Amino acid sequence: MSQHYPQPGYYPPQGNPESGYEEEYDEYEYEDESGGGGSALPFVFGCFSGGCLVVLGLTICFFLMAGLWVLDPGSDMFATTYPGDDIGLTFDKPARSTEAIVSEQGLRLSIKDVNRNAASNTIPQVDGAEIIVITVELENLSSEDVSYDDEREFKLLNQTEGFYDPQVGAMEGALGFGTILTETGTQGRLVFQVLTNETGLVLEWQSPKGPVKYIEIE
Repeated sequence: MSQHYPQPGYYPPQGNPESGYEEEYDEYEYEDESGGGGSALPFVFGCFSGGCLVVLGLTICFFLMAGLWVLDPGSDMFATTYPGDDIGLTFDKPARSTEAIVSEQGLRLSIKDVNRNAASNTIPQVDGAEIIVITVELENLSSEDVSYDDEREFKLLNQTEGFYDPQVGAMEGALGFGTILTETGTQGRLVFQVLTNETGLVLEWQSPKGPVKYIEIE
């Protein structure tokens, strides 16, 4: 009996060991065992963090506004509006003489009487000039007492915006200065010396706070 032994170094040919793997890999479809999505925790944490930042920002804004109110109770963001505070804001569009204008502090000014060519023992007569006495009323519409400076808050303007200063204290019953209690009022006179027969006059009122207001003088 004879036996066949392979020659040294000789082995039967074998197929490429990777060829079967490649075929199997081509047919293999990757499946995400996690179910197609990562954890929702980062998303939830991001939303929560963003919401906290918004709430924090609103809280800071609130305390800043409250601080401004404490420092300046008359600040615009909390300003109280009154009927008549939106008229007489410009020289070109003054309030009519029958209307009342209101300052930012809540003082309402109205014209009660205009006396042209008035006489005064304290103002020297000047040729070509006359004395105008304007009686005004100030009423306090606000919930606090309000002070006013005196006649110096007022000027009388002509149509070219030239102005006349008041003759302070030149006549009995002058407006003077003082404090008006809430829901009360006072009357006083404003005295001006102007060119004779000057027409189109406008009374300018500069209260201690707020914009200048204008009202016609008939």
